[in-house]
Amino acid sequence: MTTIHRDGDALVAYVKGAPEAVVPRCRDALGATGPGLLEPDAVLEQARALAEEGYRVLALAQRRLAAVPEPLA
Repeated sequence: MTTIHRDGDALVAYVKGAPEAVVPRCRDALGATGPGLLEPDAVLEQARALAEEGYRVLALAQRRLAAVPEPLA
């Protein structure tokens, strides 16, 4: 699921979904200390381990946009 929000003059898209669908489309990771290197294999392995324990696991992502994407304009 994707939602688009205004942040001042900018637009930000927020995405949530299955880790195996969201993580491969990401470039960076945002941690407690700020942006850093995304290690997709490690993230997906941790998501799998949590799911095996019965947890519902979702991935979250954000992207700044220059304009509203065409199909929505």
